[in-house]
Amino acid sequence: MKKLNSMLFAFVLSMGLVGFSNINAGAELRGQERTCGAGPQKRIVTLTAAEKMVDLGEGVKTEAWTFNGTSPGPTIEACEGDTLKLTLKNEGKMAHGFDSHALRINPMHFGPADSGKSLSLDGKLSTPGVFMYHCASGAATDQHIKMGMFGTMIVYPRSQKLRPAREIVISEN
Repeated sequence: MKKLNSMLFAFVLSMGLVGFSNINAGAELRGQERTCGAGPQKRIVTLTAAEKMVDLGEGVKTEAWTFNGTSPGPTIEACEGDTLKLTLKNEGKMAHGFDSHALRINPMHFGPADSGKSLSLDGKLSTPGVFMYHCASGAATDQHIKMGMFGTMIVYPRSQKLRPAREIVISEN
């Protein structure tokens, strides 16, 4: 595998679609060293899907479809070789799902899950990089992403130690 450019991980640019206020703004990311640890790990992530009104500032409110109450959803950090078990709890009024471009699994497992239901995905993270994740709701997936159901997953390389960096994620509408 060619040497990865550590700058890719030093400044993560996720070309998302919605820029609503994110209560995770300023949340510290763990980074490669703290995320990867001594060896592959089983990562367990739970996301809750729901529609909610969000305040854009200056009295402007709009409906957003969110993961964990935010749009974009929380940044997920993992390391190459880790196994990810993701559970999506759908507390919304309509069907929602989950798709991560970092997972190489059968896309039929991405959802959707009806209101009040959950779905779980398991997969090994075999490719390092920065990936988008989003709602997977069949034919309406595009609308769900536009309404705010997306986020970023960072999969750090395990075999290549990157120079120390302070990771940030920027999403743009």
